[in-house]
Amino acid sequence: MKNKVINTATCDAREVTEESLAGFEHITINSAILIVGERSRELLNKYPVTMNVANVLEVPDGQNITVKSINGKGEIGPDADGTGVFLMVNGKLLVADGSAEAVKSYYKIMVNGKVLMPKSMEGQFANFQVNGKTEYYPNGASILKADTAIDDLFIQRAANTLYYCSGNLFFLDNGINAEALIQKGLKIAARKITIAESLVDRLISQFDEEAEIVRVPDGTVLIDDDLELKQKTIKKYGTKLLVTGDVSIMDAEALSSLEYLFVDGTVRVAKDLEEAFDEVESVYDVLKVIYP
Repeated sequence: MKNKVINTATCDAREVTEESLAGFEHITINSAILIVGERSRELLNKYPVTMNVANVLEVPDGQNITVKSINGKGEIGPDADGTGVFLMVNGKLLVADGSAEAVKSYYKIMVNGKVLMPKSMEGQFANFQVNGKTEYYPNGASILKADTAIDDLFIQRAANTLYYCSGNLFFLDNGINAEALIQKGLKIAARKITIAESLVDRLISQFDEEAEIVRVPDGTVLIDDDLELKQKTIKKYGTKLLVTGDVSIMDAEALSSLEYLFVDGTVRVAKDLEEAFDEVESVYDVLKVIYP
């Protein structure tokens, strides 16, 4: 007799038979979730089956439950019908405002990752399991991308008065029409707001009080990527930079032109440039000195 190894994100074993199990000396199931009924659970326990699973979902025998799996981003809106559906999301799930009844319609929802839902829904759902993080946003808010830069075009097109960003919101253009934003009554909630120094006093009243406020010098330019600092970087973006990724500094001439550097990541600097880098006003998570 031979052994069998099953590697899968979701293992639906409800239809397993005694004949299929008896044909193997040993069976190993490696899965994030195992779905069984009472009959199939008894069979798996009867035979030499090793179950390396994170979660077990037992569905009553005879109940017609459909398993739907999403890898990446999923969303539940007010019109969603989850009747008879077990939803598993490996990634991120957005629950839209006004979707409480839609969520309750699902047999079960399991999220391995992150859930974003309205604050009013906190603690409402018995059928909701999160293996990760749940983040709540203000009711009625429109959801922005995790890292969003606000400019005049955004202000002109804004159709809602309340916006939420689960990541970093950037107000770096000190020439932005702050008065238009205020007159439209736009309110901003975010985990972190990075803002040009001259805009702080004018816009602080529009921000949620729980948001972390990070001030940067006027003229700071956003680079939403990793960066290798070179002269062409300075020519293109200027001497004050905010980088959302990692930064590599090996060019002495480019470094000599740099006035300000904010790095949401790691800075790698050549050993012979370490002292020169120390003279630059900078903020970073980690500094690594690279030896030749």
